[in-house]
Amino acid sequence: MKRASIPQSLQPNLGTAEPRGAPEYRSVKAISITQPIATLAAHSELVAMPCEFRTDYRGKLAIHASQRVCDAAWRLCFESEIMAALARALVLHPSKLTRQAFIAIVELKDVKLMSRTLVEELPEIDALVASNLQSKFLWYIEAPKRLSEPIFMSGELGLWMASLPYPLEFLE
Repeated sequence: MKRASIPQSLQPNLGTAEPRGAPEYRSVKAISITQPIATLAAHSELVAMPCEFRTDYRGKLAIHASQRVCDAAWRLCFESEIMAALARALVLHPSKLTRQAFIAIVELKDVKLMSRTLVEELPEIDALVASNLQSKFLWYIEAPKRLSEPIFMSGELGLWMASLPYPLEFLE
């Protein structure tokens, strides 16, 4: 049996649109940080983040809010100064903190060995955070830029390379 072909004039016009390409991804240095430290850093509430290790790296650093929150960090959420800072960030309860996602890009300026003298020189919130979390180093950050939407993905331990979709969109 012979098949009839559809005349060209009766065939649907599907257009000649080219298929969309995959989004562009770029690598960026990243660190996973427990909450509420990640949110405080993203909202310019901290100038120094406590960290367990040092690095020679300086430059742009993606802040990843880790999935787990240690007990000391959770208790810190209920300190009046931290609660006020979280309220300024529009976080009304610690259970509402974003987890397992990138939330900001900061500039890592310096890393110093933590000491009592250094902690005493910090602003009040930084000193409260540093004295409650048993970390060895302080990572000094500047110019946080909050992402307009969290980028949810698993984090890693230490300083790592993350592949993030570009261009990133930031809040003003």
